[in-house]
Amino acid sequence: MKCTVANDGLTGISMMKKKSFDVVLLDIAMPDFTGMDVLKELKEEDMIKNQKIIVLTATVINEEKIKKLKRMGVFAIEKKPAKVQSLIEVMT
Repeated sequence: MKCTVANDGLTGISMMKKKSFDVVLLDIAMPDFTGMDVLKELKEEDMIKNQKIIVLTATVINEEKIKKLKRMGVFAIEKKPAKVQSLIEVMT
């Protein structure tokens, strides 16, 4: 399994515009260009459907927010700290 890392949302967007990944693990709470900004950009560019996005978050997330993320095209939402086995199960 190969892993590619982006340390900020803008770099991640740039990488996703060049290539499709099997899975994208996206943190919602990033400085400057947040995970929500990434999702909005992908949706506006009609690219969100090309990615299997799993959102990771340590923040409290209610059912309404989960529904909103799913409507945007997010595949799954995992709470931090995420267990590796849980991530593997969601990815497959």
